[in-house]
Amino acid sequence: MVVGLGFGMVENGEQSKKLAKLLDVRSPEDAEVQGLIRRILLAARFDAVLLLFIVFDMTARPWS
Repeated sequence: MVVGLGFGMVENGEQSKKLAKLLDVRSPEDAEVQGLIRRILLAARFDAVLLLFIVFDMTARPWS
């Protein structure tokens, strides 16, 4: 859980700042902007899957 939290804080924070700066210069339809948005959403999906796995592991205890 700490890994997901740390990754989300560091990576998404940096990417969000980069996206904000990029949106000041380019339009939202720009390929680079869209690629950055896709990368942020991929990281968010990874965090969500990791969290769901942790909750499943804590509640169902499939390995004990």
